[in-house]
Amino acid sequence: MSLAEHPVPATNSDLLSVSLDRLQQLPWKKSSRTAIEKALTRNRLDRLAELLAAPPISEDRNVQSQFRTQLLTGLRDLMRQHCDSDSPFVTALECLLSSSSKPKFREPFQDAVESILQTLEEDSKPASPAERLTGVVLLICHQSGKQSLLTAEQTVRLFERAAHARLDVATFRDLPESDQVPQLESLLVRGELPLLLSLATPQLTGSRQLFRDAVAGYASELDAVTDTDGTPHASLLPELPLWLDSFTRAASICGSTGERFLKKKDAERYDELLERVASLTTADGRLALDVDSVVIWPRVLQTALELRFGKKLPGWARQTLLALNAPVRGKAKSANDDLSAATQSGWGHLVSMRSNWYAGADVLAAAYDQPNVQLGLTTLGMRALSGAWETELFLDGEACPLSAEWQSLCWYSEPEGDFLEMRLQNENVTIDRQLYLSRNDHIALLTDSVTTNVDAPVELRWKLPLAGHWKPARLQPGRALRLLREKREMRVIPLAIPTDAVERADGSLSTDGSTITTTLTGQQNLCLPLLIDWSPARQKKACDWNRLTVTQEREILNSRVAFAARCRVGNSQWLYLRNLEFGGMPRAVIGLHTDAETIIAEFPSTGVAERLVEVHYEDD
Repeated sequence: MSLAEHPVPATNSDLLSVSLDRLQQLPWKKSSRTAIEKALTRNRLDRLAELLAAPPISEDRNVQSQFRTQLLTGLRDLMRQHCDSDSPFVTALECLLSSSSKPKFREPFQDAVESILQTLEEDSKPASPAERLTGVVLLICHQSGKQSLLTAEQTVRLFERAAHARLDVATFRDLPESDQVPQLESLLVRGELPLLLSLATPQLTGSRQLFRDAVAGYASELDAVTDTDGTPHASLLPELPLWLDSFTRAASICGSTGERFLKKKDAERYDELLERVASLTTADGRLALDVDSVVIWPRVLQTALELRFGKKLPGWARQTLLALNAPVRGKAKSANDDLSAATQSGWGHLVSMRSNWYAGADVLAAAYDQPNVQLGLTTLGMRALSGAWETELFLDGEACPLSAEWQSLCWYSEPEGDFLEMRLQNENVTIDRQLYLSRNDHIALLTDSVTTNVDAPVELRWKLPLAGHWKPARLQPGRALRLLREKREMRVIPLAIPTDAVERADGSLSTDGSTITTTLTGQQNLCLPLLIDWSPARQKKACDWNRLTVTQEREILNSRVAFAARCRVGNSQWLYLRNLEFGGMPRAVIGLHTDAETIIAEFPSTGVAERLVEVHYEDD
């Protein structure tokens, strides 16, 4: 093998020579061109580095310090998600955050910068948007007091890499449409990267336009991943903390420079987004639906709310900050926010049912953009269910693949409670899934109604993920589950299975302390409802339930046509009716006459059913 086949690694001097050659070809502003060209011609590296250093974002030292800390903290958290803890990208950012003026940080910082430069200058493997961002941020935040932590050579090479990145960003090279790449990557390339590049390279022409393009990019990405009411798409949830953190950094930059971040319409959508994600935030400062990088969520949401509203906090924002244990200044605006605590988007495949805006609220949230719905239930501020709602269906002994998408059918939000019905439909099977959360009675109802076009045995299995370790203690007598945790009690009541354990049952309900497992069998059609009760006032009360007879024109309907059940806990009673097949005629159950598809009702002291939810069939 010849020596030509063994390329000699480029030295720093070689790389610097390349960087200097490329700098001469850049489109410099008239105000900068003469001085920079003179420094290049005379090979005055120190002078060149001085001319290429990014100016401070503000002359106010406090503003500059806050901006620097927020920028470095956010980018460090971003890089921790993409790199190992000993990555030079993380090391460099940690050094800048850790009082870098101390001599002990200078050497590890400069070593890390060299490794970063090697990655950025590797043409055969383009750097990721997050890696490019780090290089730009190092150029903006390298000052410590009156000292520069970067060497003159490093400043020049980083500037050249930033100028090179501007060429890619200008044409969005190698980046497909937004719906074909991760939302976070799209936001970084179309929004934050050009925004920071405009700050890091103001000596180049077009920096002002680059800034405007970046702000327009943020507005475009906001529109792409949120519904018209600001509800984010369920697919954004795994990246939501880092995605929103990028928005927060951009808002901080625009606030510090006196620029307007978003136009009026986009700002309203952003405000609505903040309200929707606040609805998804529970008393422990986490999202109701567990996602990666959730550990940074309290910092991200607190900063976003404080930057957006300052002291003029809406009621929901004030309660959210209190739940995050954040200091709250000023008075809340007088408004009735209770009715707006819940949110649902059929487009976004996301629902958040919430009893109120206070820290101890009950929250039932679900992301249904995949067959196994992601579920979260928080009871009086304590997380109860969290994770994938695993569902298996067997038709005539054969597993039925659930590969379709859930579609929202009915959203019902009233002062008494919130209700969602969605549908998953395959060739021979339709599953209608219903979720209900009471706003004041501390109960939730989860149901699946399975209808098929085959007269064959049907079996449905659920696995519901418990959050934390619940100690099971079965209620005696009966088949309900009693779950205990930190002096809290939660009952899980299987309405389709007889109360008495000695009676024959077509299903089962069990738990190992981390998962609730329930099954039900039927013929052709079936309905599987679970009632969950966590009311402190009912913890010691007796519990019983039974199936009810449903009639039509005085004829009793079998279980494949209609399902109804009554449940009593202490002095509280509820009714659930679900018609699986409908012939167009009214039906009767326990004195109630209706042609509705679904009814959820309660029995007050009068003994007359009061309907909480009533869903009717749509006209064909």
